[in-house]
Amino acid sequence: MYKLTTTPDTIIRIEDGACIPKGHRWYAEYEEWLSQGNTPAPADPVPNPRIAEIKNLLAQIDTKRIRPLAEGDTAFLEQLTAQAVALRAELQGL
Repeated sequence: MYKLTTTPDTIIRIEDGACIPKGHRWYAEYEEWLSQGNTPAPADPVPNPRIAEIKNLLAQIDTKRIRPLAEGDTAFLEQLTAQAVALRAELQGL
């Protein structure tokens, strides 16, 4: 069985994970498999880049919280907390 990829003219052979580009001798085997009425598995979904960005921002906020916690800077802590809450809400909506 085969699986599509997000790269045009490249497929994955599921049994061994081989990535096979068009023009390779194994791609001809894939085309033969298709001609027999078989259907490849769909490509994995492309991850939303905003998710990684939000996680990075949350990690930065956690780092920024260390000094204000030690110094008792509650105003800055509240600001960081509000940013984190907004980012977590956005993350849940993705």
